[in-house]
Amino acid sequence: MRVVWILSLFVMVMYGGISKVKGGYDKPKSIKKVALVIGNSNYKYIEKLISPKKDAIKMPEKLKSLGFDVTIKYNLDSIEMLAEVKKFKRTLEKYKNPIAFFYYSGHGSQVDKESYLIPINVDTTDSDNIRFRAIKVEEILKKISSARTLVNILFLDACRDIPTGTRGGNKGLGQVKNLTSGSLILYSTESGKTAKDSRLFNKVVLDKLSIPNKNLLALASDISNEVAKKTEDKQIPEVIFKKLPNVVLSEKIREPKKLALIIGNKDYKYIPELQNSVNDARDLASTLKEVDFDVTMRNNLNKNDTLQIMKSFSKKINKNDIVLFYFSGGGLQINGINYILPIDARIYDSYEVKYLAINTNQIISKIGKFNDKIIIYSTGSKGIASNGKGGNTPFAKSLIKYIKKDIELCEVIKGVRRDVIKSTNGKQKPEAILSSSNNFYFNRKPNGSMAIIILDTCRNNPWER
Repeated sequence: MRVVWILSLFVMVMYGGISKVKGGYDKPKSIKKVALVIGNSNYKYIEKLISPKKDAIKMPEKLKSLGFDVTIKYNLDSIEMLAEVKKFKRTLEKYKNPIAFFYYSGHGSQVDKESYLIPINVDTTDSDNIRFRAIKVEEILKKISSARTLVNILFLDACRDIPTGTRGGNKGLGQVKNLTSGSLILYSTESGKTAKDSRLFNKVVLDKLSIPNKNLLALASDISNEVAKKTEDKQIPEVIFKKLPNVVLSEKIREPKKLALIIGNKDYKYIPELQNSVNDARDLASTLKEVDFDVTMRNNLNKNDTLQIMKSFSKKINKNDIVLFYFSGGGLQINGINYILPIDARIYDSYEVKYLAINTNQIISKIGKFNDKIIIYSTGSKGIASNGKGGNTPFAKSLIKYIKKDIELCEVIKGVRRDVIKSTNGKQKPEAILSSSNNFYFNRKPNGSMAIIILDTCRNNPWER
């Protein structure tokens, strides 16, 4: 059975008025970022290092500039180093899903294919000393990840050339065998190889951390490629990871924009064409440009073109933008699922609609990923929208009028509803669903992000019943 728009995308449908639902969505909280930086250089039994202390000074400064709470420690023995890792874990446990960053500069080694970081009091000429007194990388990772972190980041500049004895000892570090989900380890060079006591790796890391809006995996890959390039592939940092979330350490948010995607479908191939849908789309787009919206407008799109323009439009969206989607054309619901109709959609049975029309959830997932969302319908549930007698429908004509006024969005919706009810003698009653605490004015600069979805469908054509 076909029925006109009865959307069930949100929890509240408004009849007879417009109101806001505050707190309908949880506002995203900032993610806590916590770092532990250790620089070991003053070794008692093996070669002292020059770089780690300098590295450990510069790194905290950079991490603090990225919003990390940083603990920095120098020249730790076995007991002290293990104690700091435990403290780090307890600090992480204070927060919900924090980002953990562990940076180590100093000696490292592997024994029996297990990687160890070397405290300053460990004599590595005996591999048993490494096994029992050094700090296993895998144990560090286990402790950090047990704090229910969002992501665990380990940067290990610890592949120096040191004596490792003759019983199972090897130069360089090896890969962690049991990598926990949400973890990334960046070694200063490849597994089983050594790196010189220079500050190259650290300098590249410091430089790359400053790049804004680069996700973690891409950042680590950039560091690896840059070090390899500077050393002519003599030192190639190695990256290992498992099920990483999309995390950005250095985020630069551009100024918020007002973006609009306007689609008007009129020339349907298999059903009667609509009278004013393209006019409505064109005139609304022109009005939105007048109030400084960046408008993308398309008319008479088939399904493939509709999905493509939605995909390309979504790439322009930043999380602090105002985003408006307006569709003027055919729409219906089948089996509780809502669809907008491209011009090539057949609607002779529910199977064809499912595969040839566009599920409105696709619109929400691509365009409406905001905490503040508003959906406006040109008519109420089971209603039919008037095509009007002039160049625009009563709904579009009124919407365009109120967008030009210096009034808040909620008042715009009330005004449109009032006008449309009057001009159609009560036959058409626009509805809206609001979950927003943002006071938005079309003709002002945005002061918060929001998705506005306007579904101007349900025209009075026989195929929609």
